[in-house]
Amino acid sequence: MRLSAIKILAVWGVACFWEATAQYAYTTPEPAVNDFNSVNIITQGTIAQFVWLINSMYQPTISGNTVLNDDGECSLWLTSFESEDYTLYLAANVKSGGGGLWSYKVELSDDEISDNDGKFVYCIKPVVDSITSDYPTTEDEVPSRGFLIQQAVEVGPHNPATLAAKSTAAAAPSTEAAASSAPAAATTVEAAPQSSDQVQAIVIVTGQVAS
Repeated sequence: MRLSAIKILAVWGVACFWEATAQYAYTTPEPAVNDFNSVNIITQGTIAQFVWLINSMYQPTISGNTVLNDDGECSLWLTSFESEDYTLYLAANVKSGGGGLWSYKVELSDDEISDNDGKFVYCIKPVVDSITSDYPTTEDEVPSRGFLIQQAVEVGPHNPATLAAKSTAAAAPSTEAAASSAPAAATTVEAAPQSSDQVQAIVIVTGQVAS
């Protein structure tokens, strides 16, 4: 019985070692901090990115097996930290001959964030066929440091940015005052309305996807 317990502890220790090693295969999220450190927090609705160093010679997976195929490709995933209840496919086959960078828009819903306590992790896995493929459940993976995704919140009335905007607005002369002091011949020019498509633009930078 005692020997079995020692074996279990030994296996657990090896697994912890490989997982800790795997986290240093990333430069973002920052690996040299504890899971969920504030330096790695990202926000719902923003563009986030992660950076990894995996290449043909450096593949620190949990299992000890390689994660890249013969063409140096892998798949990218965002998953819940505690379990595999939430998995989000990011890319099916990305070339990683010398590491890589991937950017994406954080479009998780409020429920998806709260149901997982905001705790998530990136996983580099073997190549999958397509976006409809199931999440690979083997330990042939390279997980990142655990990080938090926080829900987007509106700027509150006591937020410094809001107060500054109100102060600026108060200091500026009102439209009515300016119009009353202007010569009678002066006319008011009204800005043309803009649609949301005209005023909002987001650029998403992606990694190199294998053809």
